[in-house]
Amino acid sequence: MLEAVALAVANQRPTKTLFIINFDPVHTRVRDIENHFEPYGNVLHVRIRRNFAFVQFETQEATKSLECTHMSKILDR
Repeated sequence: MLEAVALAVANQRPTKTLFIINFDPVHTRVRDIENHFEPYGNVLHVRIRRNFAFVQFETQEATKSLECTHMSKILDR
């Protein structure tokens, strides 16, 4: 199960970057993550590192995508 976690703390300004975990690091590709998050805003960059990833948006859509995709699945995981 994918968990998206905003890098900003509640008292800080909105962020453009999401930190995601709990996806299949072997089979998940950058394009899979881009496709998952593009409905919530323009994705500028995805960086996958081992079993976590960063998704950078053009604007502060990250907060909205966090609310919409929390506990969602990518590639049935």
